[in-house]
Amino acid sequence: MLPSNDDRDDVIRGLEEELQHAQRKLALLYRQAPVGVIEWDGNFKVTEWNATTERIFGYSRDEALGKFGPELVVGEDLKPHIQTYWDSIVAQRLTTSTVNENIRKDGRVIVCEWHNAVLADSDGRIIGVTSLVFDVTERHQAEQALRQRERAQAATIDQLSTPVLDLWQGIVAVPILGALDTGRAARMTEAVLAAIVDRTAAYTILDLTGAESLDASIAGHLGQLVRAVRLLGATCLVSGMGPGLARLLTEHGVALEVQSFGTLRAALAFALTAARSGAQVGRRG
Repeated sequence: MLPSNDDRDDVIRGLEEELQHAQRKLALLYRQAPVGVIEWDGNFKVTEWNATTERIFGYSRDEALGKFGPELVVGEDLKPHIQTYWDSIVAQRLTTSTVNENIRKDGRVIVCEWHNAVLADSDGRIIGVTSLVFDVTERHQAEQALRQRERAQAATIDQLSTPVLDLWQGIVAVPILGALDTGRAARMTEAVLAAIVDRTAAYTILDLTGAESLDASIAGHLGQLVRAVRLLGATCLVSGMGPGLARLLTEHGVALEVQSFGTLRAALAFALTAARSGAQVGRRG
């Protein structure tokens, strides 16, 4: 038995109501979405602009509709490039994700995360682009602050890893603790030479009591440091050299040509006595 016209009308009305209900839900979701949603036509003009986008950029929907994209959200430095970027998205039907600096209506610079997708109809014709926009300014600022703290911590650790101590007027000491790699040895050399110049130090004591993991390249760095100290007119003393380092220096022919002391205290006492008497000790030509 075929359905009557009334039955067919009831089915059609039911389908239409379901479609209208789905459309209302979609429109509600679009308006209330916690993410900015923008739709653009193929000429980069706004066709939709939801409430979250209004809050992000400061423009009302009525202000934004029909406007060219760069006029609303792009800084002057990017405007010459944005059209090329837009054309490539449309031409290649790309889905892209970027993080950019954007401009609000009030002129404030914000950082936004963009996700863009080209829209095509059932025949494959491009009908526009949809963009999802997140204001990530606070996250970006927090990440920048974290990077700054990390750089500051790295600088502090670097300073602590190559300390130069004022023991007495004209006498500085460099306690070498832990492993000494090539990078740290280079930083230590820079710190020592700068301290000699800044503090007009006549004596520099390299205290090796806590040093470990020394190899041939590091022994060479110590020899270079001693020679550099001499070139600045200061005397270099070494304290706390263990038998392992002494053997290493001998095996690799690194001649420090400095006076060596068992302890930092003994090296300091020697330097104080020499300084008071005006003698320059341990100097080799």
